[in-house]
Amino acid sequence: MNPSRRCVVDVPMSAARWGRMVLLGSALLVMSGCRGCEGGSGADLAGSEDAEAEQRSASGKAANNASRTTLRTIRRMKMRTPDSPEVERPLSESVERARALVDNGDRLIAIEAIALLKTRLAEHPDDVDAHYWMGRARVVAEEPRQSAESFEAAIKLDPEFVAPHRWAAYAYHQRRLFSDAVVHLNKAVQLAPKDPDVYIDRVVCAVADQQWELVLTDVKMLCDLGETQFCNGEDAVRTVVERRSARKAGQLQGKRAAKAGSKRVEALRPPGELGSLRDRARAKAKGKMGKMGKMGMMGKMGKRGNRAEDKDNDEDGSTTE
Repeated sequence: MNPSRRCVVDVPMSAARWGRMVLLGSALLVMSGCRGCEGGSGADLAGSEDAEAEQRSASGKAANNASRTTLRTIRRMKMRTPDSPEVERPLSESVERARALVDNGDRLIAIEAIALLKTRLAEHPDDVDAHYWMGRARVVAEEPRQSAESFEAAIKLDPEFVAPHRWAAYAYHQRRLFSDAVVHLNKAVQLAPKDPDVYIDRVVCAVADQQWELVLTDVKMLCDLGETQFCNGEDAVRTVVERRSARKAGQLQGKRAAKAGSKRVEALRPPGELGSLRDRARAKAKGKMGKMGKMGMMGKMGKRGNRAEDKDNDEDGSTTE
């Protein structure tokens, strides 16, 4: 081959190859740069997602802690004397005087009110307000059982009078009769559905009586009525309700399984063995009863013998004389 021709041919080929290499390198550089850009934006996105997750976790923990704190507060709540304003009702003169004495809040003065109201009720036994203020006077006089009886008498005469229901619930709570207190507060809620104090009283009694489903209902209602201090406790109370339901379901399932297991054991026993076990148990019980009967008869016979011997001794003594 002619060298000059070879050079003419080789130079353009090496240049073309070089051009291809430059283009390939540029493409690789662009691709690596894009990958770097993608990697940077992905890292930033992952970092923002992690930050959001941490923020959600922190807010969830804070809400959980707030809910538990509210639940502890609910558990520690005490029953208060009803402090809603008294509904103005026409009262007799003696009942009005008794009311003034009761409002004084002194135990000895409340006893004076009781005496006034007894006189009034002796003449007018159907006076609803006299029974009601008798109950109020007996609360101040620290007579919870008698106060509950007076409130029940007022309710019997006027079931729609809400105040005796609330005070009867207070009296029953003082006697630790929480179920009876809840019954009266259920009626009070029907008569005064917009009064938050009634729901608060029922929460206290329902917690004491372990009626957590009712507690959950009232916590929701209190939140709707604007009592925001109860709003955080809804989740914690719901957790208590769910756990108690699961526990009851597990206990019921365990009892059913135990009962079914005992039936299977009896079914697997041979009929003769099962009958013999029953016969032995009956014989044993009959033997105990027979032994007790014999001992009783022997005791009676011994007593009769002693009496007969005493009688003979008495007769012998009379003849010797």
